[in-house]
Amino acid sequence: MWDNSDLRIAKSDIWDAVISSGVLGSSKNQTTLFKFLLDYKFDDSRASIKTKDIAINVYDRDESFSAKHDSIVRVEMFRLRGNLETFNQQSQFLKIKIPKSSYELEVKSLRPAKKVAVIEKADLQKSNRGIFFGAGLAAITGAFILISTGAFHTNHAKPDITVDCSTNIPNLEIVKSTKQSDLHEYVHQVISGTASQYSHFNIVQNVNACGSSHVPGYKIESALLQSGTSYEGNISVKLGSNEQIVGFDNFSGVDIENASEPNIGDEELYFAIAKITNDFLKPNGVVHRDAVNQTWQDVAVFEDYHCLAKMYESFVSDSDEDYYEGLNCLETAYKNGTSSLDNLGGLAASYLEQVQGNRGANDTDSIKQAKLILDGIGDKWSQNPETTIAKIMYDSVREDYNAQRLRETLLHAERNYASHPTVIGEVAKYSGFILGDWDNAIEIMDKAKRLMADKDNSVYLIYAASAVLGKVGPSAWTNCLKVYSEHSKVSNLLVHACARKYMQSDWEARTALNLKKFNLIELDDRKLFVETMGFEPQLSEVLLRDIEYTLY
Repeated sequence: MWDNSDLRIAKSDIWDAVISSGVLGSSKNQTTLFKFLLDYKFDDSRASIKTKDIAINVYDRDESFSAKHDSIVRVEMFRLRGNLETFNQQSQFLKIKIPKSSYELEVKSLRPAKKVAVIEKADLQKSNRGIFFGAGLAAITGAFILISTGAFHTNHAKPDITVDCSTNIPNLEIVKSTKQSDLHEYVHQVISGTASQYSHFNIVQNVNACGSSHVPGYKIESALLQSGTSYEGNISVKLGSNEQIVGFDNFSGVDIENASEPNIGDEELYFAIAKITNDFLKPNGVVHRDAVNQTWQDVAVFEDYHCLAKMYESFVSDSDEDYYEGLNCLETAYKNGTSSLDNLGGLAASYLEQVQGNRGANDTDSIKQAKLILDGIGDKWSQNPETTIAKIMYDSVREDYNAQRLRETLLHAERNYASHPTVIGEVAKYSGFILGDWDNAIEIMDKAKRLMADKDNSVYLIYAASAVLGKVGPSAWTNCLKVYSEHSKVSNLLVHACARKYMQSDWEARTALNLKKFNLIELDDRKLFVETMGFEPQLSEVLLRDIEYTLY
């Protein structure tokens, strides 16, 4: 329970700590709201705040304000809760939150009051280099959706929408609804923020103006119907040249503030919209698959664009043949000097798959090749989701491995690509398998699950490992079985350990046969593989003890 009476810290110090952290960005709506609630907390004569009070005093609404017809307070409060969660993840000395159904700040100090403000500003500014979008990275990545623990928030800064048409990646227009309401604007923001985290599309204001660019162009449109407290929505994506629909999906819900018994709220609405957008725009997603079936003027440009899709296909299929097809494509682009950051990240990650023993032959030069690519990318790795994934993988296997450096890379990745399911899925995996922070890993992977329509093995790896390490539960064996893949060494090790723990003799025998094919039956062979993978000590111990029949 938080101590809501913790006013040992001066109001000005709380304000300075939050503002200097950068979590509120440049949004006047957010800073004004936070100041209003902070002033209220330190007002000895305060009365209970009502929604209307905030609307009038913060957002210049008049006495006729009605929350049923104007959701400005609801939207901004939800954003502020998410922003403060982000602050709490960064802050080591001061925690602030606003409970749901309340407008009162709760403050918790973890250090003597007079030390907090100075330490907060120094530490947060140091940790924020290159992390928050408020000034620098927003102009580069355009991403502004940030998910924090148990919530999410958006910055009002618009994504980097350019009028310049691309000639080597598809152009994408995010059509804004002609209807003006907070809910319509909110849907548009979530779509825009999610789309801006993908770098294999070029976002433009008018895709029809790009007709002569000789690459496919697309439009994402949304429609929304509201009836009382209920709403229904549709998101569709069209080929720009002929308005042909290439994908569509629906969402629905109930206004969380105005419904007496809401069955869906802002958080659910966010995930519903983001999941549909991700399904459209992810590598090898709806738009990507359509784009490779369109006519491109430049064959080399087309092949470069298609390389990443091939690599993603191979990761899903667990086939070495598919893997090498994708790898050869990426290597050709690299040798020709035509690689995009997407393809450079994909190539480095592909080499690191070999280093980890997941794919192909374990070529001793693979880590050197991956390092060479990442060194060439330099600090730009954080500007692209594929290079971010490669950086995570490299930091986990490099010779000068440092746990704190990996944590910082994971924090970068989660902040920058928090609505990108593949990136945060990798964050979850490495948080658990390498750093051993399983609670955090499961929490992050739960977000990834809600952001993707198709679940791959990476989702269930976390739950299988947790089931092996944790207590027997009703869904434990089911979660273990979901991760099973005949051709995956890690999968068979986990399912084999699970089968022994949950007394599934058929699966124990089945995975034992697979492990024999991989030469992972003998303890020394298994130990070498586990050490190569770099698993955190607790999991490594489980997988090694299992063969000696002493764990359970």
